[in-house]
Amino acid sequence: MSEDPKKRIKKAIQAERVEFTARVRDALSRMNLGDPNHVPDFTLRNVAVSFWGPNERNGGGIGIDWTTESAGCGRCDIYVQDGELRCMNEAMGREFVLGLFEYLLKETRFDD
Repeated sequence: MSEDPKKRIKKAIQAERVEFTARVRDALSRMNLGDPNHVPDFTLRNVAVSFWGPNERNGGGIGIDWTTESAGCGRCDIYVQDGELRCMNEAMGREFVLGLFEYLLKETRFDD
């Protein structure tokens, strides 16, 4: 029986056989990957927004890169596909994505 893919990935990360961006390295350093009893903290630590236009994928959209206290990091993309508003959210769910938008609004400077 072969080893669970998640365990293989975890071992590769711990052995530093995988390269990551500084943002991802920082998030991984707080995850306590070796502690099976660790309860991840999903509190948002950092959020960055980027946009892409109609000449790129899905006719344009907004990308939100996020990091948490100790639950890792990821990306949420909001875009229109076939006339429907879609959200690629890395299985984080509606509640987490709502938290992303709340975080963004708190950090936003409003120009009235």
